[in-house]
Amino acid sequence: MKSREIKDNLIIVLFFALLIVPTLVFPIYSLFVETANLEKRKLAEYPHVADVGIEGYPSSFEAYWNDHIPFRNQLISVNNNIDYFVFKVPSNNMVEIGKNGWLFYSNDDDSNPIKQSLGMRNVDDNYLAATADALVNSERVLNSLGIEFVIFLAPNKATIYKEQLPDCYEVVNEVTSIDQFVKYMRENTDLRIVYPKEALLEFKEENPDVDLYYKKDGHWNHAGGYIAARELALELGVEMPRLQDLEYREIAGTNQDLAITLNVKDLSGNKDYEISGYSDYETVTDMWNFDTYFKYHSENADSRRLLVRRDSYSTAVSDYIGSQFAYTNMINRYKFSDQAIIDEKPDIFVYESVERYFTDLGWMHFSYVGLKSDVSDGEKHISINHWVKTENNPVIYVYKTTESGTECILENSIIPDDVIVSVPETESGQIRIEVYLSSWGDEPVEIRNFSY
Repeated sequence: MKSREIKDNLIIVLFFALLIVPTLVFPIYSLFVETANLEKRKLAEYPHVADVGIEGYPSSFEAYWNDHIPFRNQLISVNNNIDYFVFKVPSNNMVEIGKNGWLFYSNDDDSNPIKQSLGMRNVDDNYLAATADALVNSERVLNSLGIEFVIFLAPNKATIYKEQLPDCYEVVNEVTSIDQFVKYMRENTDLRIVYPKEALLEFKEENPDVDLYYKKDGHWNHAGGYIAARELALELGVEMPRLQDLEYREIAGTNQDLAITLNVKDLSGNKDYEISGYSDYETVTDMWNFDTYFKYHSENADSRRLLVRRDSYSTAVSDYIGSQFAYTNMINRYKFSDQAIIDEKPDIFVYESVERYFTDLGWMHFSYVGLKSDVSDGEKHISINHWVKTENNPVIYVYKTTESGTECILENSIIPDDVIVSVPETESGQIRIEVYLSSWGDEPVEIRNFSY
């Protein structure tokens, strides 16, 4: 047999070996390697001819095989590590590799924070006015229950570390959507807003060797978290020392959600800090569960009760804020409900959100009254119900306004569990609801306008 034929046969044997051997050995090795679905999508299922037909079977099976090939996670990991460490390119569009080892979240399907921080996602005055109206209404309701209302916004990582973004990114507008929001609310409302951007930038400029956010993660670390917690505490009337006046020790940061998103392990340059020297008032941590509650209590701290609707940015803030009040409960936003405010009876309610999700505030309606509508049988049906139930019995007035005038639907009535206003489907108008704490109240504690 000629040497060329031998070579060709060896290549054929190797080809089939590469196809067959992994399949044969995978059942054994699968006990020792990662086999879980690490992608945020549903993998293709095994196709059946009855479901996909003969013509569609080859492509369906190929999709299944590509999603379930033996050692798939390991092959993807090797490919992603080569992309990341050798070519310095991301393996997906959710993360950008910045300068000096910094990673940034960049998912266009999730309020891309890079674009927002560069002024590419600005909002108009109509949106700001509508959001202000909703928030002021919520504030009135909370204040009527003796609860202070504070909005606490965590800056995007790209807002604080713009200079570490790839050179392909440029600032489009120095005034970003969050700057617009904060400015508008401070000039047109009495809402209390804590946005620690300036405090973080000031510390960063004075202490360039201290990182305030993790390099390999989208969140601030405990240094950034402490600075933000102090700004919130000051707004709530509690004095905490500046970070630069405390002892803080650099340690390795273990948070790396952006590296994990790229399916690589890289903690190089990832900094965190242990901070000591502030008074924790012998605070006790009653519960610390990321998915549900961070709960603290102290007999020696500020006597007020604090309730926080939080996202993941409260993780590095919780211990510091939790140490300053008699009782603190920080509820994960996916677990939070308006009724929790009534059940917890806090002195202060804090709505915490990262910058990229601040637009969710436009949907916030802490309200005595719930409203919804539907259309059926040629009519619009507007349902008015008792949304947040309290120990007092507020009363409502309901007015309907159309081109022909204003009609009073309900007058001086205790909020019903459910009342339905039905109008012709072709009719347009507005439902106005005014809520008073008592029938002789001078000023409404809540005003809702609903156009139909």
